[in-house]
Amino acid sequence: MPKETGEKLIVQNKKARHDYAIEDKYEAGLALTGTEVKSLREGRASLSEAFISIDRRGEMWLEGANIPEYLNGTWNNHAPKRKRKLLLHRLQITKLARGIEAKGYTIVPLSLYFKDGRVKAEIALARGKKEFDKRQALREEQDKREALRAMRYANMRHQSRPLAPLRRGAKGRMSALWAISPTINASVALHSYALEPSGKHTRPADYPERGNPMSLSKGIQSAAAAALSAAMLIAVAACGTTDGTDTASKSGDSSKDSSSTSIQGFDTSSIQKDDEIAALLPDSVAGDGTLTVGTDTSYAPAEFLAEDGKTPVGFDVDLSKALAAVFGLKENTVSSTFDSIIPSVGSKYDIGISSFTVTKERMEAVDFVTYFKAGSTFVAQKGNPNKVDSSNLCGVKVAVQTGTTQEEEVNKANEQCKADGKDAIDIQSSKLQTDVTTAVASGKADIFYADTPVAGYAIKQTGDTLEALGEDVGVTPEAVAVKKGDSKTAEAVQKAIQKLMDDGTYKKILDTWGVSSGAVDKAEINPSVE
Repeated sequence: MPKETGEKLIVQNKKARHDYAIEDKYEAGLALTGTEVKSLREGRASLSEAFISIDRRGEMWLEGANIPEYLNGTWNNHAPKRKRKLLLHRLQITKLARGIEAKGYTIVPLSLYFKDGRVKAEIALARGKKEFDKRQALREEQDKREALRAMRYANMRHQSRPLAPLRRGAKGRMSALWAISPTINASVALHSYALEPSGKHTRPADYPERGNPMSLSKGIQSAAAAALSAAMLIAVAACGTTDGTDTASKSGDSSKDSSSTSIQGFDTSSIQKDDEIAALLPDSVAGDGTLTVGTDTSYAPAEFLAEDGKTPVGFDVDLSKALAAVFGLKENTVSSTFDSIIPSVGSKYDIGISSFTVTKERMEAVDFVTYFKAGSTFVAQKGNPNKVDSSNLCGVKVAVQTGTTQEEEVNKANEQCKADGKDAIDIQSSKLQTDVTTAVASGKADIFYADTPVAGYAIKQTGDTLEALGEDVGVTPEAVAVKKGDSKTAEAVQKAIQKLMDDGTYKKILDTWGVSSGAVDKAEINPSVE
């Protein structure tokens, strides 16, 4: 069969071009399944609700793109709106990530097309248009159409042909001026949606504020946070929304701030100031008497919002309070967007604590002090009654949360099982981690696969009726972000964390949240990473 050459357009995102001023464009590959490619060859796809996100590991994803199931596919067809990995060079991802740090910028998907037989995505760094820009664009477009119609009319009259009636679709066009489905800007895309108890994502009812295509009204933010907390009964990798305002909480208040006993933090009120460690802090940090910490409250159980929709809680938040107590400072956790934290450390924030995985790229921007390790974990019922071997998932019923890295890994393992002639994995994908956990607790699934802290919190919340299975997979260090070159603050944070480790406070914090499997015994400054 001859090799396919040239380019063939599959689908365009016209809303993106209307609502955003397109700047730098990039071509990206896509990690797709066989049925997805076959469906795309039939031209069956939509980008009307698509957006792009960058996760905590620096990977870029296309989310919300609808590739319908392949009509002639088997029972193993793909999920139409699953999260799909975009394939770009690391430097390109870094450049795009830095680009969206600027206010009002985001990354939008423009089109999908075949290039030499492979599916490619055209994406772009873009800035949201203001309302008058959109109206002007509409007027210009309408003027062009009217001019074209006038020319056609003149030609028709010249040729003595009857004129077809003109339909003025201005009203219809204006009704279609709703903004493109939310796309990632400085946040992880999860901040663009509110998560209802049903698990459905909802758009903001009002148009995004001028200058920031992703911002939500305060009323919607409050509703989103309330809906999120209501949905999170076990463990949710939460999709929180925030208005970015400062939220101060004194040490020891975490249990009081929560309106539900389902969210109980560690009481840090008994932690005493260490004068020797506190003296290490520069005036730029200690001068105002407050330790300001940047965090993205969208990742339970590390950092998320309590049921009041305002108060940050989680083991990272408790660690922030403990550090402030050691320094003798008030603690102020600021809920922000993930990608905006590192660039603001040393200016807006004294430090950043938001489950930051240590990478070489991030170490070029900040200094790190390690305090935790995380990877992926398999979880089964207590005692592993089905005798599942996590190293061989063929024929196993595995529950995963839709759109996660773990779902991608299980799908790959399933392809390998079938290629080896073994039983396929029964993959049970759910939108909510609560449903994933329930599937195992009820016996519907043999095991589930999730991030280590998410798995630990689920075990904690189900009264230890579940247990971790085997060793954690893909473990990497997580660290506190400190301003690059600020050796005094880095040393103070390192010594404070080590003190908390040595006196047992650190272990108690992790135990409170069921994540002690991520404990480390040494806090390091700028560890070596591959």
